[in-house]
Amino acid sequence: QAECKALSQKISALLKNVPPRPQDSAEFIDKRLKDLEFKRNTESMSLMEEKAIIKQIEEGGKLKKEVAAYTKFNEDITELKANREETDLRVKASRATLAALKTGLRRNEMSEKLGIDIDDIVTETIVVPEENIGEVIGSKGSAKRNIENSCGVSINVDVKTGNCEISGSPANIARATKFIDGIKDAIVKDITLSDEQLRILIKNKGA
Repeated sequence: QAECKALSQKISALLKNVPPRPQDSAEFIDKRLKDLEFKRNTESMSLMEEKAIIKQIEEGGKLKKEVAAYTKFNEDITELKANREETDLRVKASRATLAALKTGLRRNEMSEKLGIDIDDIVTETIVVPEENIGEVIGSKGSAKRNIENSCGVSINVDVKTGNCEISGSPANIARATKFIDGIKDAIVKDITLSDEQLRILIKNKGA
């Protein structure tokens, strides 16, 4: 990633100093210079005419340098972009490999924790509404651990999206899903009690 950033910085630096784009190609300028040299060497002309041709030849030389500078600029930009793309692909491949290793390690850990064969582990995702996420996770993860232990699954909850990944055997995942659905569907109602009702409830509780 640091290499990609360095290449991007080089590209940005080059783009801040783009050389002027020449109107004519190097081939056209070379032909023009060749024609001028031929005319100068084969035709009789006044000193003023010869000076004019020499001036055109000098200007053609400058144009050739501009073409060369612009060509090199394009070659450098193209090479840097290709290197950045290649590096980016390598980084993505490395990340994918690392992610696969982490997934494999996590599956091994789940296999040992859940006591089932690694090939029998599947993962399903359900969505937990924002208002129920806290109830599914619980204080310091206590509710989540309770579901995991009771149903024999491993649970990973993304608190930002509400996506809840449940891993284990299909049967245990179904049990955990039903458990979580029960939490999602639970409704707590607030009711207002009169003073007399409160006194009765408090009295009965004390009894």
